[in-house]
Amino acid sequence: MSPAAKAKRAAEPLRDPPFRRYWLAGLTSSTGTAMATSGIAAGVLQRGGGASGIAMVMCGPDVRLLHPAVRAIAIIASDSAGEEPALDPSSQP
Repeated sequence: MSPAAKAKRAAEPLRDPPFRRYWLAGLTSSTGTAMATSGIAAGVLQRGGGASGIAMVMCGPDVRLLHPAVRAIAIIASDSAGEEPALDPSSQP
């Protein structure tokens, strides 16, 4: 089978309008997720957070799964920097 025939066969499901809408919705969602990650990283870097700040923000949702003692240490460590949280809504203009 030629490469052109393979490409045509692979695109065949997109001719079905309901599947095409479903596929585009998934593509849009994945694109938004990727852009959100980049946007968060850019925001942290603009506020001077550096690599450690990005790591703290990206791992933040996982901290709630940790043991309460480990969570308390993580909160104390993040507060000891003496800066505003990178994504604190109250610090927005």
